[in-house]
Amino acid sequence: MAKFVSPLGRLLRSAISHSSFSKSFSTTAKVASYKAAFCTELGKPLMIKDVDDKPLGQNELTPMYYLSSYCLPYTTLKVRIRIRAAAVNFADILMCLGAYQERPELPFIPGREYAGDILEVGSQVNSFKEGDRVLALVPGEGFAQQTIIEPINLWKVPDEVSYEVAATLPITYGSAYI
Repeated sequence: MAKFVSPLGRLLRSAISHSSFSKSFSTTAKVASYKAAFCTELGKPLMIKDVDDKPLGQNELTPMYYLSSYCLPYTTLKVRIRIRAAAVNFADILMCLGAYQERPELPFIPGREYAGDILEVGSQVNSFKEGDRVLALVPGEGFAQQTIIEPINLWKVPDEVSYEVAATLPITYGSAYI
C-alpha cells in the first residue's frame, strides 16, 4: 500500500533532500548554528536556513504567534532540545497556507509537535535533565534541528517508544484516532 504524504510533508522532504539539513547536524552536542525549515512565503515550499545559536539565557524567538501571557521570556526556566523527529499535521499545513486561525508573522518555523533529547537545561529547571527523551507540543519551531522551550510543554518519552512515534502523539495521533 502506498504511504500517504501530506502536501507540506512533500515540500519539507523535498527541501531536506536538496539541502545539507540532515548531513550537517551534530548528534553529540549543541552547535554554533543549526538548520531550520522556514515558511517565508505562504503556499510556497519551506526554505532551509541556518539559525545562529545563542546561550540558553539569551535566545530569542523567531517572530511567532506565542501568547505573550502564556510564554515566559527566555530565562533560566528553559530547556534546549535536539529535535530527532517532527510530525507534519493539519495545523502546520494550514499555517503554511495562511489558512489557520493563528497567523504567525513571516518568516516562521512551523512544527507544532516533535520529539528529541534535552541538550541543556536552565539553572531553575528541576523537572528535566540533560539526555532526557521528550516530546513537545508547542505553537511552532519544531521543523528545526534544535529549539529552546519551556519545560511545561514537554513530556518524558520512555525508551521503548521511538522518536517518530512520540512526535505524532500530541496532535496527529489524536486526530487520526478521532
